[in-house]
Amino acid sequence: MKSALVISLLFLSGLAHAEQAHALPLGRLVLVGQLAEDAALRGAKEAGGARWSAITLKPRKEAAVVAPHAELERLRALYLEADFLGCLARMQRSALAPDDLLARGLRNAAAKAAILGAACAHDAGDADLAKRLLTRVFEAELPTDALKDAKPVVQKMMEGIQLVGQKAARHGLVLKTLPKEAHVTIDGSPRPCPRSPCRSALRSGRHVIVFSKLGYLSRRLIIDLDQDQQRKVSLDPAPAEKALSQLSAYLAEGEALDGVEVGATAADAFRARVVVLVQSRRRRLAASLYDRKLGRIVARAGLSEEPGVLEKAVRMVIEEWRTKVEPTPLWKRPLFWGITVGAAAATALTVFFITRPTEKRYVLEVPAQ
Repeated sequence: MKSALVISLLFLSGLAHAEQAHALPLGRLVLVGQLAEDAALRGAKEAGGARWSAITLKPRKEAAVVAPHAELERLRALYLEADFLGCLARMQRSALAPDDLLARGLRNAAAKAAILGAACAHDAGDADLAKRLLTRVFEAELPTDALKDAKPVVQKMMEGIQLVGQKAARHGLVLKTLPKEAHVTIDGSPRPCPRSPCRSALRSGRHVIVFSKLGYLSRRLIIDLDQDQQRKVSLDPAPAEKALSQLSAYLAEGEALDGVEVGATAADAFRARVVVLVQSRRRRLAASLYDRKLGRIVARAGLSEEPGVLEKAVRMVIEEWRTKVEPTPLWKRPLFWGITVGAAAATALTVFFITRPTEKRYVLEVPAQ
């Protein structure tokens, strides 16, 4: 009887031990603004489910992209001074390269640099370079305001390029990225194709395309379009430091934190499986929980700000997450009760057979007569 009971208890104990043996995932509380880390940690530890730590993330704006105004003014001055060779030499600087300016989204600066460069090239006797630079302006559909500083012969050249180019057919360009939903700019503008996958119709010629996405490194692609094309581009994950910088800049724009893209970036940056993002917006406390293993936002909570609400919001999203992702407790599983009942029945049978009274048989001996 004892051996049967011991075996049953050991079996059930083994199941319970296996239930609790898995390591808790790493969880990170990411707080935005003036929120108390200790209160958030109390709520997280009460809810459990992970090894929790907290950090406050401060929104920081990225440095603004500044056009090289001084360089452009110097280029203009050299042209007006008839120093055409000096003007062309200055054009070789990367700060004035039209493709680099377009990649940074500086369309007006790119147009001015190309037009002034074309004017200098023409007066220096390089008509081919002048035509290439003006064609570049036309291909990227850049503004032509800077032509007012150029001589009439340069303006006439631009009119000829426009007249021929406008008769040419446009070509379709299909852009796909891995991952999807990357931001796209073509020749410094997001209008033709704001997010991948997308399709746009562009003029023949050279185009500068930049792909960017939160949590990934930006990538630049330069194509010469002379027919319909399809391009697929893979983006590399950003290092943790870069991802944090992107996240801080995203927060500085006042965006909400309940998106999958934000959660994934935070999880990668902090190397955590579970991230709870908490921020105060419009007198409400918003919390969302992202699970990297599932790849989605699992729980959200929005509460009016009042004493104790931070702790409550954190606890709510974690408890909701646990109900969705954690295995069913052992005592709630049918298998548990099947094994328990079976073990009890086996034990009862063993006890019955061991303790069952045995029948004694008596033999009557009759003496011989």
